[in-house]
Amino acid sequence: ILVFSLLGTILLKHQVNLRTKTLAQYAQELARINDALKESERKYRELVEHANSIILHWTRDGKISFINEFGQRFFGYTAQELLGRPIVGTIVPEVESSGRDLRALIEEMSKDPEAFEQNINENMLRNGERVWIAWTNKIFRNERGEVEAILSIGQDITDRKKAEDELKRLNAELELRVAQRTAALAEALDRAQSADRLKSAFLATMSHELPTPLNSIIGFTGILLQGLAGPLNEEQQKQMRMVQNSARHLLALINDILDLSKIEAGELALSMSSFSLPHSLEKVTHMVRPMAQKKQLD
Repeated sequence: ILVFSLLGTILLKHQVNLRTKTLAQYAQELARINDALKESERKYRELVEHANSIILHWTRDGKISFINEFGQRFFGYTAQELLGRPIVGTIVPEVESSGRDLRALIEEMSKDPEAFEQNINENMLRNGERVWIAWTNKIFRNERGEVEAILSIGQDITDRKKAEDELKRLNAELELRVAQRTAALAEALDRAQSADRLKSAFLATMSHELPTPLNSIIGFTGILLQGLAGPLNEEQQKQMRMVQNSARHLLALINDILDLSKIEAGELALSMSSFSLPHSLEKVTHMVRPMAQKKQLD
């Protein structure tokens, strides 16, 4: 009995020691896990707080439940000033500069957040300045599958939006200038066509009027050269032939000018024939000789 009692006491003490050791190990393990969780939470919070993005957590009814330090500095508020306040009227204007109702937009996002996983809208700083932010939204649901909260991560795209708006303005201005220039060119074309019609009408009229006085000059010089108005000496006949040749040359030039209307209409018929080049050069020399002599040119 004594031996068995002694053995029982030894076993009981051993069992208590085992239990004490196990509890101590469990406590140490629990403390280690707790420290790891705290460290993980610290790193996560530092990451969230110091991220170069706006991190916003808001409830289904549109109230702010969390905003990181970057978001606080960006909008110009402290966390205490933002927590619990509605998004609309605080960091989101009720009406966008374009006229879009942002209150209705927030309500639609709360009802159907899947449709707004990515969205861009105008926001408002504390000083009233308007900025543009591109948001990425993540939905959180409760155990019944209802939308409980929304996590929104935003990037400031104000400069990009201004550049896009400026580009649109420049494109619109360019289109207006092109339209104005096109209208001006069309008007100039109408004026040119009108002037062309007037020119054609003028040429059609002058085709009868211009040759008439030249034909008279040619005819009267022919009468004088024939001696019908009295005899001419040799020098007088020479001068009269020069006048007659010049008049005929001028008549040919006028006929060539009048032929422009035929060229434009594609109705001019070319006449190709052989001619004496020395004779043509002699005629030209006789025509320009009086002007050369007047200027004392050889």
